[in-house]
Amino acid sequence: MLLDDLTPEERGLFEGAGVVRSFSSGDYVVKEGDQGDSLFVVVDGVLEVEKVVGPNRAKQLEQLGPGDFFGEMSFFHDMPRSASVLANSDCKVLELVAEDFSKLMVENATVSAKFYKSIAEELTRRLRTTNEEVKKAILWAIDGWTYLT
Repeated sequence: MLLDDLTPEERGLFEGAGVVRSFSSGDYVVKEGDQGDSLFVVVDGVLEVEKVVGPNRAKQLEQLGPGDFFGEMSFFHDMPRSASVLANSDCKVLELVAEDFSKLMVENATVSAKFYKSIAEELTRRLRTTNEEVKKAILWAIDGWTYLT
């Protein structure tokens, strides 16, 4: 998890750089295609990441819970959101705006190093999962469903 390696003092600095936001079940925290520059850390509740895959069709990519994060693509690059995140229950998230957060990163190299290490580890895990999904899709396109079981 993103904050696991931080000491209580470092966690306080990290949390102080953001704003806690509350969402009700059914609310979108972010929508695919919207502009944004924030990273979110789930404080409480369950959220669903979904990707539009066709007209009136979306695929659930992942379910998120406390300690998980999302929004890193727009946080690191000035690009639209690549997926939507929907609250599956009442939830709270810590929103970290890139410009505000960068001040903490400059002022505290230890927090910065731990943050980027945790981000890299999670993104590596996500990439491995995505690679397996791409492999399955390619095999399905070539040989049908026999490789998906």
